Amino acid sequence: MKHLMICACALYCLLSGNISFAQGDNARTLSDFFAAVDKGDFEKAGTYLSEDLMAILPLSSQPLDKAAYRDLGMGFKAGFPDMTHRFLETSESGNTVAAKGIFSGTNTGPLMGNPATGKRVEMPFLTYVNFNAAGKIAEINIQFNAGGFMEQLIAGMPMQEETNKKTVMQVSQALNKHDLDGVTAVFAPDCRFYGWGPQPVDQTGYKNMMTNLLAAF
Repeated sequence: MKHLMICACALYCLLSGNISFAQGDNARTLSDFFAAVDKGDFEKAGTYLSEDLMAILPLSSQPLDKAAYRDLGMGFKAGFPDMTHRFLETSESGNTVAAKGIFSGTNTGPLMGNPATGKRVEMPFLTYVNFNAAGKIAEINIQFNAGGFMEQLIAGMPMQEETNKKTVMQVSQALNKHDLDGVTAVFAPDCRFYGWGPQPVDQTGYKNMMTNLLAAF
């Protein structure tokens, strides 16, 4: 009876974890990477990534390199201090891991130059990850509904929702054209932008940072 109880407890622990009990080394690496990101430990998170990383996300029309992906992660952590990536299922084959999960967090901090909305966001995501021979993440492709993400982020804001949506679209269209003057036109002159470093930057600093980033695309 005692052995039966031990086996039952072990089976429960395996089945109730965030990641499938069938995970291998690469799936564990992926889990550890996102755990470090959620904690804001980007130094540790970087150790799981190859130097020639290619990151593909709906937020960028071009793949991001390791430095740009780190900056994006830091920006999201600033905007969502309590963010978590909870995995629901993983599948591993060779050097490839596929997973689905839920991103959740409360926007209590500035997000890429925008003030906090205080809104809770929960968004399903899919990720497809390739590892190199050294066991480092060489390519990560994360897909989610970017429009649904923005709708949750600004839902019920005191300002008129249609106006907010038009402003967001204006910024998005300006970014697609690399029109940084068009981007900053919607912000107050004394606006400060977060997520680009340890200290906020003004519009000039934002333009300089974005000019360097867009030059790569």
